[in-house]
Amino acid sequence: MAECPYIGPERRLIDQWRTSVEERVERMENTLECIKRNTDQFHNGYGDLLRELLESRARKEKLKTAAMERLVSGGIWGVVIFIGFACWEWLRTHIR
Repeated sequence: MAECPYIGPERRLIDQWRTSVEERVERMENTLECIKRNTDQFHNGYGDLLRELLESRARKEKLKTAAMERLVSGGIWGVVIFIGFACWEWLRTHIR
């Protein structure tokens, strides 16, 4: 039985494909190992970032609440002082 002349190049292509697939699998395995090693560091870093973000939002909410309280109390004091001066002025002009 005579050998087909195309078996050699096809075998070479199959071997090249197999080695490229094996190299890709090896790279993926290395990547997965790196991910497994660095998962704890990643989670700790992500947790720290998330914690800082939540603390920052809480500080902003507290600042916003404090500003609103000051604004309302300042407005009330302004109204009280206005009424006081208006009464004083009315008394001063009508009592004389």
